[in-house]
Amino acid sequence: MKWKVTQSKHHIKPQSRGGREIDNIVVLPHSFHKAWHLLFDTLTVEEAHLLIDMIMRPNRTWTISLIKKLRKKIEKKDVNKQYERG
Repeated sequence: MKWKVTQSKHHIKPQSRGGREIDNIVVLPHSFHKAWHLLFDTLTVEEAHLLIDMIMRPNRTWTISLIKKLRKKIEKKDVNKQYERG
């Protein structure tokens, strides 16, 4: 039996950050779309790359709270230099 994959529209630039409907939509499997927002909330693709790069460094310990704070700083373009150091 084949399962139907539900799809949903994802705004490349979030609507909450000025994204519009025209030329700003990608259709994704619903589970992928849900996972994106769980991990990256309203970050853009470039911001999500930065978040991953900043988190995935050796000898660091992250909590959900710290990751959420970093995510908000990235969204506000207010990344503290302490996070940028390797």
